[in-house]
Amino acid sequence: MFRAAFLRQVPLFIRNFAENVVLCLAAAGVEATAARIVADTTQVWRAALTERLHELYFSGMTYYKLSYVDRTVAHPEQRLAEDVPKLCDGLGAVLHDAINAAVDAAVYAVVLRRYSRSHRYTLSIVAYILLGGGAVVAASPNFGRLMGRQSAAEGAYRAAHARLRANAESVAFYRGVAVERAHLESAFATLVRSQAALIATQWRFGMWQDFATKYLAATVAVVLIIGPFFQGHLRPGEGVQGRASMLASMRYHTNIIISLFTSLGSLAQTSHKLARLTAHADRVAALYPSFSGAAPWT
Repeated sequence: MFRAAFLRQVPLFIRNFAENVVLCLAAAGVEATAARIVADTTQVWRAALTERLHELYFSGMTYYKLSYVDRTVAHPEQRLAEDVPKLCDGLGAVLHDAINAAVDAAVYAVVLRRYSRSHRYTLSIVAYILLGGGAVVAASPNFGRLMGRQSAAEGAYRAAHARLRANAESVAFYRGVAVERAHLESAFATLVRSQAALIATQWRFGMWQDFATKYLAATVAVVLIIGPFFQGHLRPGEGVQGRASMLASMRYHTNIIISLFTSLGSLAQTSHKLARLTAHADRVAALYPSFSGAAPWT
């Protein structure tokens, strides 16, 4: 399309535009279908895990023991109603992103090899992603622990409200509103501090991650495409046709390399995304020792 516009070839531009529209429709269909498959898979995971937990929760009066006898597991209702769907939704999102990134990376690597006639550029991108991804992972804080604290603080604050609602008559009769209010506000203050710590950590890490995987990567991509245009087989020819081909090729190669950077970077961040889900996984797994010693995935 850039070449046709530069050469003012309207029929070629219209044909390229029509082809692009068809490809966009196909891509949208594939993307929507993939998202639907992942959503259905997530629902299956949640249904299977929830049914298994319910089976154990209501056997042997476990629900009663967790409320009045064995209080080692705090807020079991939150773990069942919130942590399970968050865990399954998070795993589904990671699966969706990983599949998309893997397919995109494979396609872009093949296209780049065909146009550049060398594996050097793809290998250079992989090397940068490995080095940059390693640096990002090394600097990554323990988000699983931070998310765990956040979830625990939210559960404690919700439990304080539930306790006040359940004992509202007794609190009013014995004039214990000041004590209950102090307890509730203390739980809320802990929640706010936990949120502030998580936001500050995400801000600091987000700057470093964006620098290494987005902005610096785009600069490296530009450096990589310069070589073939200066001294390689993509040097511009003489005349208008040569300049048009150079413009189209440079634009195309830039998009391909940046897209390959993005796809490989997304794959490199899979472990980081999984680490964010460890808080929910740990909270769900903590239920099983109280469920008559059942193994988590039996």
